Amino acid sequence: MYEGCPVELQMERNIAADGIFDEAVYHCSIVRYDEDEILTLQLQGDELAMISLDAKYRCYIKDKRNLLLCMGVVCERYQSQGDNLILFRIENGFYEQPMD
Repeated sequence: MYEGCPVELQMERNIAADGIFDEAVYHCSIVRYDEDEILTLQLQGDELAMISLDAKYRCYIKDKRNLLLCMGVVCERYQSQGDNLILFRIENGFYEQPMD
């Protein structure tokens, strides 16, 4: 459904009491979208260790016609065949955003 679409991932808030808030924007692309509301994202760059498992993230998805926003958490991050992959669990669906 959204495979191949570019994504911007940004921390919304840190869940861990002693965690550090990360203001960076991470660029990804969607590898797969599962019906269980899980996005598999391929992270561009080598910052995989910077992605927190103890935070809520905003995920902006750009398809051909829309800019979509979803909120969620990273439930897993790993390397597979040289790719940095993130499993992102969507909470409360997608929201359309105005295109700039």
